[in-house]
Amino acid sequence: MDVTNTKSTTWFDPFPTEITFLIFDYLSNNDIIYTFFFLSERITDLLLENKRYITYLKLPTTNVKTWENILSIISARIESLNINSIDMTFSLTCFSNLKSLIISCPYGFPDEELKLIFASEQFESLHSFRILETESRLCI
Repeated sequence: MDVTNTKSTTWFDPFPTEITFLIFDYLSNNDIIYTFFFLSERITDLLLENKRYITYLKLPTTNVKTWENILSIISARIESLNINSIDMTFSLTCFSNLKSLIISCPYGFPDEELKLIFASEQFESLHSFRILETESRLCI
């Protein structure tokens, strides 16, 4: 089944775009993308047309199969990525337009993973790279 060509009508479809965006204001980008991306063709188009919902993403660590489908469509549009887990489920090579990378993991970040990030082609083209301290521990 090709999930990118799914046509469905939902109770969201009759809502004006402004109402849909007001609902989105209460959710994180990850929640919006995961919940609504394949809901209907109209909602998918709205998300693809409005960069603000797609340019920033926290690297997903659960529901990997669904995220693989979503990222196959939007990964080139993602400009800022937040890695908040030592489990890097997706390679940075998926994100060809990456400009900003944030590492904010509360349990430390493995040296091997950092070396892979530093050696990646995406790292060379970053405009911003930050390692954030969370819960009184530095991630490196």
